[in-house]
Amino acid sequence: MALTALLTVGITLPARSYPVDPGRVTIAVFPFRDLTVNAFDREISAMIEEELARHEFIEIVPVGVFTKEGYEIEPLSLWTEMKGEDRRGGMLWTINPFLIEEAGAAADADLLLYGDMEGSPDGFRLNVFAVKEGESGTAWSSGFSGVREDELSLRAADMASALAEWVKTEYSLRFAEEDIRRCLGGMMSRDRAISRMRERLLAAPQSMPLHALLFDLYRLDRETHREDMLHEAGEMIRLMGKGGDADLPYLLSRDIDPFEVAAGAHERKEEWQEAILLREQALKIFPANFDVHKRALGESYYALGSSHEKEGRPEQAQDAYERALRYLTVSSEFYEQARDARERMQGR
Repeated sequence: MALTALLTVGITLPARSYPVDPGRVTIAVFPFRDLTVNAFDREISAMIEEELARHEFIEIVPVGVFTKEGYEIEPLSLWTEMKGEDRRGGMLWTINPFLIEEAGAAADADLLLYGDMEGSPDGFRLNVFAVKEGESGTAWSSGFSGVREDELSLRAADMASALAEWVKTEYSLRFAEEDIRRCLGGMMSRDRAISRMRERLLAAPQSMPLHALLFDLYRLDRETHREDMLHEAGEMIRLMGKGGDADLPYLLSRDIDPFEVAAGAHERKEEWQEAILLREQALKIFPANFDVHKRALGESYYALGSSHEKEGRPEQAQDAYERALRYLTVSSEFYEQARDARERMQGR
């Protein structure tokens, strides 16, 4: 009860009177637990806040600071002073995860930043932790020890920079989706959105959702970006082949079928073998457009059989026609043609 009272009374979290920019991550920096003889906690918090605020994709949520004496009402039993262990700062939410959930709800921030510091003859030790809204586990952490007092500001700035880089990567999909919205809303040019998406993919080339979003931007102008669309389709197929099944729902939510794009490109060039391989792969691993791929597969096999027949390869032609009939329905315009062609091959 004492801890809860300290949290709700000691920290002031003003209500938002303005909309949150979806292109920015909100961070609330709470006072650090200061175990030193001097009160550096507010200085360190301010240093980290100042460095984080330099980044355009980060918004600092203001948090009122309670006095250092307020910590005295914490039960001493919650501090780590067991023999053989480093004395650990007693930030409230590292002791009771429920409290950080309450703090996160009150702060209305994406991330809560907190930590503890202590001085010793060997220098200062500082630990910093970040927790995502609605979660109790640590999402990011950093720390250092053996640092002189005159080095504290530089080290705090380094930790803030490292956190900013982590935020940029961790929330890249959210930023990317916001770019899409701004592009569609006329607040960002398509070329600018494409450029930013490509930059994000350089940092996260294995991200299926980012490839899907870049594909989305390309298909806004299919004629200009036909080859780019084909490249992204190939990348998504490659990632699926490496076990990217977890991202399939994301592709489906954006109505993206990379197999249709890639196979269609080969079919337009009459590259039937390549198209068939892609369609067959789609039937095995892609949980959408099954009928489309099945019909197209039958038509590609029929076209492949025609090609073999023209080149004087009756056995290969007959095999292709028989495969075509496995996928074509009776109502298909190619069904009778494939059946007649198979019988023609059998009669030779």
